[in-house]
Amino acid sequence: MELSKNWRAISDDLQVTLEQRHVASKGKNAGKEIWTAYGYYSTAKAALQAWVELEIRRTGLEDIIAVMKRIDELERIIKEKVK
Repeated sequence: MELSKNWRAISDDLQVTLEQRHVASKGKNAGKEIWTAYGYYSTAKAALQAWVELEIRRTGLEDIIAVMKRIDELERIIKEKVK
């Protein structure tokens, strides 16, 4: 499930993995877009909560209006994905 341009959640029988897209800087995939695991979770809900918390922390928590706006945006994205 793609959460945003640079984030997705994938699952198998045992876990849900939150992955981030980035460009590899070295190795055989240097210069290519790849997905790397950010974290492993036992439920989809836990993975989504981790993504939301990460996005909230990235606001810097300096402005409550910006934080609330970002929370609203993330809730909208999740609701669209659930439909």
